[in-house]
Amino acid sequence: MRSDIFSGNYLFHLHTNFTDGLLTIPEYFEFAARNGVDRLIFLEHIRKNASYLVEDFINTVSVASHEHDVPFSIGFEAKVLYDGMLDISPDHIECADVIGIAEHGTYENPDRLEESLSRAFQFYSSHFTHKDIVWVHPGLGFLKMDSVSIHCERVQRLLDLAVLHDVRIELNLRYRSTWDCLVMQHNSAIIGLDSHDMSDLHTWLSEYSANKDKV
Repeated sequence: MRSDIFSGNYLFHLHTNFTDGLLTIPEYFEFAARNGVDRLIFLEHIRKNASYLVEDFINTVSVASHEHDVPFSIGFEAKVLYDGMLDISPDHIECADVIGIAEHGTYENPDRLEESLSRAFQFYSSHFTHKDIVWVHPGLGFLKMDSVSIHCERVQRLLDLAVLHDVRIELNLRYRSTWDCLVMQHNSAIIGLDSHDMSDLHTWLSEYSANKDKV
């Protein structure tokens, strides 16, 4: 039975200077130690051909965790492809505690995107039961296609399907939409910073206490 890493005072969905973040891994741990954070949950961008050495990333996190006495979890955020698979290698899935299912780039067909996400929820939740699967910034791909109202029912169906398959749903503090109210109706919702710089951490400081009892 997996432990609940999303309990207590956690920081989830952290990007570092290994990809497009401005903060280093030690800077995240320094912030956590100063502000009473119980756990850092990284969710670094990744593709099948990673642009960085994943082993170096994990080792750097482990060393900083030991130095600052703050626990951590390793996660990767990968794009869902039209076949329902994620753009991540099997080896790097094995390294992860958390797998983030993301809509990145441009999708031209909303029906195919809905089917792709449906397949991803079912496949990754059934094949990796010992890992946390999270739908991050849910509905972002649909939002890029059209207005929020056009795909509201579609996103609601996918949220319900995610819950059915024990996929967690992220309330993303970077992307705000009217879908947030739908996300917050689900007990599986978790707060994600989608953090890239120090201002994102300060947003969490100012908003977390207001949101944590609702999510």
